Amino acid sequence: RMAQYDPLVRIGHGYDIHALASMEEAGQPLVIGGVSFDGSDAPAYEKGCVAHSDGDVIYHSVVDAILGALSMPDIGQLFPDNDPRLKGSDSEIFMEEAYKRMSERGYAIGNCDVTL
Repeated sequence: RMAQYDPLVRIGHGYDIHALASMEEAGQPLVIGGVSFDGSDAPAYEKGCVAHSDGDVIYHSVVDAILGALSMPDIGQLFPDNDPRLKGSDSEIFMEEAYKRMSERGYAIGNCDVTL
């Protein structure tokens, strides 16, 4: 729960960037906001995202904003890109962890603005 000295409002800023490459080189499709551009969720896109996890830049940005607002380590420290267990991970697990940490501190998201 929120500590007596915690501010009522916190603001976080997050950003993320990943290279796009051929599907062969990337080894995975482009995922944006939980939507996979592989022909299943959305039309197939000829490029994929070069990343250790699924590389979802929207989820990663929001996760970093939540963690930053809480003065916590960023996504790369909590979920390092050299952890083989996280290879190809769905970024939803990162979002769930950030949300859990936020909720445990007694906070909720009031608004979220994302630029792609």
